[in-house]
Amino acid sequence: MESNGFLIQLDEIPGGEAVFEWKAGKDFFESFENEEVIDAQLNIKTILRKAGGYVTVDCKVVGELTLTCDRCAEDLVMPIDVAIALNVKFGLEEEVDDDVRETIFIPAGESALD
Repeated sequence: MESNGFLIQLDEIPGGEAVFEWKAGKDFFESFENEEVIDAQLNIKTILRKAGGYVTVDCKVVGELTLTCDRCAEDLVMPIDVAIALNVKFGLEEEVDDDVRETIFIPAGESALD
């Protein structure tokens, strides 16, 4: 499914499952003024499940980051293999008791997940 950068317009996604795939490189980290990442080759696959007002997001990030080693100051290539599980809720932030998934809140009237 298409998206604008890493921005997903939740109101444009019908119910069910949608899959997004992105690549992130050094330019992604530079956009956040991150100077620690020398290079990056990351593949991101996101599966979004939407049922009514309930949204879950499962991301898998795989690739490599090149950083400067704190000990020897040489380039250090770090393999990345991370899974991220989120719940998305609309409205005011509230306390959530979920040890498995992080919950993020989107203010009422907004529909973009970045």
